[in-house]
Amino acid sequence: MALPNKRVNLTDTVTFEKEDNLSNILLRAKWKEKSENWDIDISVICLRKDGSIEYVVYWNGQEHPSGAIIHGGDNTTGRAESGSFNSGERNPEDWDKERISIDLDKLIQRTDVYHLVLAVNVFAGRSNRQYLDQVRDCKVLVDTGNGKPLLECSFDHSKFKEKTGFYIMDIYRNESGGWSFDPIGEAVLDYRVEKDMARNASAYYQKHGTFKGIASEYDINISSFDSSYNSTPSNSGSSSSGDSRRKRGLFGRLFG
Repeated sequence: MALPNKRVNLTDTVTFEKEDNLSNILLRAKWKEKSENWDIDISVICLRKDGSIEYVVYWNGQEHPSGAIIHGGDNTTGRAESGSFNSGERNPEDWDKERISIDLDKLIQRTDVYHLVLAVNVFAGRSNRQYLDQVRDCKVLVDTGNGKPLLECSFDHSKFKEKTGFYIMDIYRNESGGWSFDPIGEAVLDYRVEKDMARNASAYYQKHGTFKGIASEYDINISSFDSSYNSTPSNSGSSSSGDSRRKRGLFGRLFG
């Protein structure tokens, strides 16, 4: 489809052909918590054509090595005025909480990334008893990066009960050389996006060729916590040491 003049609700796959010249996108995440001091993170899991992990752009690895994907910064409190992006709304509570910009042309030229899986998770959600069903008006807007609206992805909060993670959408290269946007809509209970959500997305896609249904196969049982999750992942790109990955000490690292 040609680039729209107003945002389209992403309920089914939306495809832009190569001739549509979609070269840059800005992912804008919005939400409202019941209270402040929530640390909700958005991330992009980069997968190769075969589903293997190429990189994860998240709060502690905010730039892809190619420079094609840049995380706008980690909002660790949920506070509107101090941690959000002024997106023009009168009420600061409606501003973008986190953003990720993606240069699609650069991504094609400099990487073998075929899938960009957009995910959201609550840092230390389980230990703080903060779950996504307690979040209001959660949505992700996709713009062209110059203010032109493209897509809006809103969520069914009934799926969020006792869930800390959510696979939002898959942005993938299509046969025309353009990009397609496919809603995933799978809520999970996972430890960390750079380890568990990335690893599970990769494994599930390699097995099934889709991300739909991933929650039923990979949801983690609270009672089966394994201390081996404390080890540094080999495929999360930017994790150079345990200390550099901490937000709020060892407890947050283990249970976030």
